[in-house]
Amino acid sequence: MGVWIGIGVGAAIAAWVLWQALRPNLDRLVAQAVKTGELGELQRFIEGRREGAQAAAYNYAIRRLWDAYHRELAARLARELARNFGTVPISQYWLRQILQVEPGIAKDQFDKEFLATYYVPEVAARCGPAG
Repeated sequence: MGVWIGIGVGAAIAAWVLWQALRPNLDRLVAQAVKTGELGELQRFIEGRREGAQAAAYNYAIRRLWDAYHRELAARLARELARNFGTVPISQYWLRQILQVEPGIAKDQFDKEFLATYYVPEVAARCGPAG
């Protein structure tokens, strides 16, 4: 009987490890976005989270892309963050960061209408150096 319990526990642990390895997570989806240049799955994953956690998930993914110098992808994702959570300070932080550090990318990703609609310099100015 003890052997079967051990086999059952081992099988349960193996199933849990496999499930963890196969289920989507932010790090894996960011890596996939870097490989493919597509943000669709990453955005769907973030938008599938509860609303209160979405801005933080966007921030995490943008930070990962930004720090790895995939800044065009980071700007594209920041644009979606601003469209969905424009009044959240982290959204304003990223818009300001991209405008200041990568003006060429900002010019490509944020047209005047977008900036007029979503960018609030007064809020962005209150954000610290890390958001």
